Amino acid sequence: MRIFLAIARSGSLGGAARQLGVSHPTVGRRLQVLEQSSGQPFFLRTAQGLVLTDSGERILSLAQDMEDSALAIERRLAGHGDQPEGVLRISSADWFACHVLSPVLNELVHGIR
Repeated sequence: MRIFLAIARSGSLGGAARQLGVSHPTVGRRLQVLEQSSGQPFFLRTAQGLVLTDSGERILSLAQDMEDSALAIERRLAGHGDQPEGVLRISSADWFACHVLSPVLNELVHGIR
């Protein structure tokens, strides 16, 4: 499913390979095995890249849920909670910080407490 998601997100075998740190042929072979074992294609090969088929669209959210669950397990085993925590740094233009970010951040801080 990692391969499937990487291809869906990047739109190409090469992009998925770079994202995952594996070779282009490895991504192609794993996709071929996935599609053969399911008996249906998940991607349509177009001039613009790989596009999800109806079958691919049907399993996309399930694959994302699997990924979220796997990451939650990984965080829990590492002793981290389910919620991200740490320092958040935001850079912006002065006018944006004053007129847009300030009200949003104020609401966020007061909503958390």
